Amino acid sequence: MFWFTNSKRIGIYIDYSNLYHAKYTLGRSYDIDKFLQNFVDDKTISKVWFYGAYNKTNITQYQRTQSLQKTFQPPKFYFYFKKLETRGEKQKGNVDTEMWRDIAKDSQLRDTLVLFSGDGDFLYIIDQLIKNENKQIVIVSTRGHIAKELIDYINTHDINRCRFVDIHKENEIALPIKKALKHERRWVAIPPELVEYIANTDPEKRQKLYEWMQSVCDNRKNNLLLPVNFDTLSNNNHYPTMKTILHRKDEEKKQLLEYIKSTL
Repeated sequence: MFWFTNSKRIGIYIDYSNLYHAKYTLGRSYDIDKFLQNFVDDKTISKVWFYGAYNKTNITQYQRTQSLQKTFQPPKFYFYFKKLETRGEKQKGNVDTEMWRDIAKDSQLRDTLVLFSGDGDFLYIIDQLIKNENKQIVIVSTRGHIAKELIDYINTHDINRCRFVDIHKENEIALPIKKALKHERRWVAIPPELVEYIANTDPEKRQKLYEWMQSVCDNRKNNLLLPVNFDTLSNNNHYPTMKTILHRKDEEKKQLLEYIKSTL
């Protein structure tokens, strides 16, 4: 998957929260087991660090963390899960500090660091690894989920020293990663056919779609607000896109609302 690094000692660090929210841009959810399975027999990958958070009241979520750790074991895999912290109406599960610690501590285990996160807080340690340890850095994320300061920093370096792999792109480097992440059976909040519809429709219809989506999020759905042709839109399996949206979780609906707003 990371043939372009020409490295035989690759360390992979995955911030699952960043990866989780990137699915809204990609239009597909992830089969994490299938994704991690790609690393099991890859001898160029020395270790995989996986960081996440769970709601302690969500038994299914907790059991999922246990299942991952039983399936993918040391020495190749390392998992760190923390309990989500509630702050007002929001829940936080920031794992940047733990990732920082492990990136610095386990430097000798890799020549190339592959970071599945676009958080700008990693800029300092990335800079230190390049300057002081001559490491190669690969940032895997997508537009809208990577900090501008990281993009600016990457653009000042040779592509063989520091590279951004945008998993929304259709190219020979990004496609294997994108394919490994895809869950073929499940659509998420932003289906690809909707992205295409928005790109090709006029501003007035996009505005009506936004108003309809806003009414859905406010639990006051009004079909009369739907633009012409949208109610007949469907995915490759001929499943109505409107139903796809209505069946999504509130969090996913809000993400879709923000996406449509960004296109106005």
